[in-house]
Amino acid sequence: MSSLIILIGWQGLVLLAVFWLPAELTLWVALASGLVCGSALLMVFYSAQKKARRSADHKVLNVLNELDSVRRKANKDDLTGLNSRIYMYERLGECITVAVDRGHSCAVLLMDLDFFKDINDALGHQMGNQVLVAAANRLNSLVKKGDLLGYVGGDEFMIILPQIHDSMAAELVARRILTALSEPFTLEGRTLVMSASLGVSIGPQDGDDVETLIREAESALAQAKSRGRKGYQFFTQSMNQQATERLQIDQQLRGALERGEMNLVYQPIIHSKSRQLKGMEALMRWTNPELGRVPPTLFIPVAEQIGFISELGNWVLREACAQLKSWQQKYERRLVMSINVSPRQFHEGTIVSEVKSTLSRLGLQAGSLQVEVTENLLINASERLIADLHTLKASGVRLALDDFGTGYSSLSYLQRLPFDVLKVDKSFIDFIAIRAQEESMVGAIVNMGHSLGMAVVAEGVETAEQTFSLDQLGVDELQGFYFSQPLSAREFEHRFLEGGLQTGAALDDSIWDRL
Repeated sequence: MSSLIILIGWQGLVLLAVFWLPAELTLWVALASGLVCGSALLMVFYSAQKKARRSADHKVLNVLNELDSVRRKANKDDLTGLNSRIYMYERLGECITVAVDRGHSCAVLLMDLDFFKDINDALGHQMGNQVLVAAANRLNSLVKKGDLLGYVGGDEFMIILPQIHDSMAAELVARRILTALSEPFTLEGRTLVMSASLGVSIGPQDGDDVETLIREAESALAQAKSRGRKGYQFFTQSMNQQATERLQIDQQLRGALERGEMNLVYQPIIHSKSRQLKGMEALMRWTNPELGRVPPTLFIPVAEQIGFISELGNWVLREACAQLKSWQQKYERRLVMSINVSPRQFHEGTIVSEVKSTLSRLGLQAGSLQVEVTENLLINASERLIADLHTLKASGVRLALDDFGTGYSSLSYLQRLPFDVLKVDKSFIDFIAIRAQEESMVGAIVNMGHSLGMAVVAEGVETAEQTFSLDQLGVDELQGFYFSQPLSAREFEHRFLEGGLQTGAALDDSIWDRL
């Protein structure tokens, strides 16, 4: 019997039972056998599906890994390790879109190694590849976080600056690159001297799509090469002209103090009610043999960018205070000298020591000096910077917030920081006598300043009508061409100081020891 079961299987027995059993039992046997058979079939099907799914998952994982590998290879250049052409083009498209949406600019810098073909021909492609890798490493050390560097083929590299406020930022990067690549390369015992040419385009001004912006950067690069290489060129003629002017200013500015080209002029600050001289603001002027008279609006931003502004600012502090001391001794007038201090001087942490040493050396009363800062200083002001302002205030130095209303205005900062003076920007004064809106705004600034215990100074006063309106609004001090343009020390002395005597007090050196 067992041999029979093995021979025909249980499915055969069920079939035989259907014929042998009574009709009433046949249905139940058939149903039971169907359930068992179906379950077995389902188990077999499920097992097969599970194996198939595991196989499919493995295949998908392999495909994904291959795609990731392809993507990485597409995004990175094998030779230099830098971003690839495809990746840079994709990111540039995104940068242009963001720049258009948010109202800022982006820049593309295309760079070629000058006479790279000669190196390849003379030393071989292997040495040429080493030069490319060395150049890539040097460029990589210059790129700031957020900027993009890529190798686009041949001897060409691309730098993308996703967010800039003006073309000067792109120009400074170009100059850093040229300086870095001019340093010799040492490869396999050989010393190679290289140079580079760059073409710069600015988006979206020069183009609002990738193709246009790249094409214009290429045109600028070609122009840079045609002009003798080892330089950079902006796409638009106006930008080229500005870049040329800034480069000339940069080159001449660095030695201007040593050559004695800088001088100070002084503009009077007049007490509103008495019309008596309250003090003066010291302003820089630069006359260069090659450039002629260079306006402060041109050379001060360049000085800020190249890190020369602190040296200029310290020179102004020393010269202005020395001039004030001379006038105080000669005329015994109690005057206040106002100087502009760059945010960089505060960020470098040297302003307190410079002021201390200058006042102590000259024996000037601390209250004779007024330090003017702009609202930009208050953006992301550190605790140390705020502490420096409080230290200057505690010493007796007067603090003035210059150009109020044109930058980062914050009532919380006005309450927190120890300003003595609020200087209303000229843009509010120009139409004060003819437009009620400007008069209302200046009136509100005056009331706010007085409520915080600050004197209010109006800058850029040019007419009698403006003077009358400002008097009515309660402005404390006036400054502008209506009273005088900035004058040389001799002219200022002759016009405002000769005649009339006042006494002043000497500086108490111990004030610094108590801070």
